[in-house]
Amino acid sequence: MLDLRDESNTIATFKKIQPHIIVNAAHTGVNSRIDYSSNYLYDNLKIVTNILEGARHIKQLKKIIFLGSSLEYQDTKKPIDEKTSLQPKNVYATTKMLSSMLSLNLARQWGLPFLLLRPFNLYGPYDTKSVICYIGHSLLKNRSVKLTKGEQYRDYLFIDDFVAIFKQIISHISLFDNYDVFNIGSGKATQLSTIFKTVYDIMGRQYDYEEIPYPQNEYWHNVADITKIKTIIDFPECTPTSKGVERTLLWIQQSQK
Repeated sequence: MLDLRDESNTIATFKKIQPHIIVNAAHTGVNSRIDYSSNYLYDNLKIVTNILEGARHIKQLKKIIFLGSSLEYQDTKKPIDEKTSLQPKNVYATTKMLSSMLSLNLARQWGLPFLLLRPFNLYGPYDTKSVICYIGHSLLKNRSVKLTKGEQYRDYLFIDDFVAIFKQIISHISLFDNYDVFNIGSGKATQLSTIFKTVYDIMGRQYDYEEIPYPQNEYWHNVADITKIKTIIDFPECTPTSKGVERTLLWIQQSQK
């Protein structure tokens, strides 16, 4: 396994493999409630730098695709387009923003083909950190559930839909200008309480939980404007949230067996 924090091994691996497309989804500490530490920030910026350093040794590189985060943007009731100002509200989002900006600037400086994607609220099977997984596991084990009132709005994108969109991007990669930025989401707002209720309904449980305060620096509105990406690819019809939650809960139940 390659440790992307190791510059010499990263460069050596890229020299050997010579990939045409690099997808950087690497990030240590994927959690919006993570506490700040200098090591956390340094490690993530080091990963970005090493990947780009390695890319300089690839002879026929078509594109580096960097996955940022919708949480880099400001909290706004308006649909978020790619020109919306960046105003991250927690350590994770700030680190993602710094990584995105560093990647863009280094790619320009070194003449590397680069594309930045900002996904919105991905969910589905194998995501053990989501609120869907938390509620599902808790109900299956008859544990108490602690949730906020759920007044926040999110743009939920089922993982299979993201994969379909990503495949389209790869197959049309020549149409994407270097150093451009694109939002990837469903473009639809869903209140968090709706997600809570959907989980309870699917599992046949009474909607009952212990209400807790909202986290400090909570995001209240995080919904994508996906007009820009739709001008380049044939955007698929997104999975209804109820169906996506149902498929996620099925995986949760099967993983408990």
